[in-house]
Amino acid sequence: MEATSLDHVRGAMLSLGAVDLNDPKRTYYQEYRIWPGALVHDDALVVAGFTPEQIVDKNKPTFAEAAEEFIAWVDQSACTIIAGHNVMYDLMFLKEEMRRAKKEWKWGFRSVDLHAVAFCKVWAETKKQPLKEDGRSALSLDGVSGVAGITFRRGTAHNALEDAKLTAECFSRLLFKKKLFKEFD
Repeated sequence: MEATSLDHVRGAMLSLGAVDLNDPKRTYYQEYRIWPGALVHDDALVVAGFTPEQIVDKNKPTFAEAAEEFIAWVDQSACTIIAGHNVMYDLMFLKEEMRRAKKEWKWGFRSVDLHAVAFCKVWAETKKQPLKEDGRSALSLDGVSGVAGITFRRGTAHNALEDAKLTAECFSRLLFKKKLFKEFD
């Protein structure tokens, strides 16, 4: 998920990518036009690789206009527990966009966080918490991919589907020692 800011209430979702962990060939990707008045930080657009013109493109649906498509995609999955890297951030945005679209959140409150899985693995193996000097986690998604043995590096701009695939690949390698996608060989 890419967004216009870190503020899930005032910001807007720019794009959403997902991989069905039980059937990795099933993916979802959609870019959205932001809702009027959404908080937009220029640095967030740079990270996400969007221009100010792209986020208001009338050819793109708003999340509210495309919500049913995403709901149907999730409902086809055998497991509807949302998983991701730093998944709480994604969930806060997704739940807020669903609320704004007047759509019911029907997937419960449980989630699986890749950051927590990788943090615990490093801590258990090294007996040290993977922290930066300021006491914050040293495990970005790129950091977690290194823990999982993946040398792939993302481009300068994030892409929601590419990040979802990388997250799924990390889950698979960390939990099952199994490769999922050829692009991460």
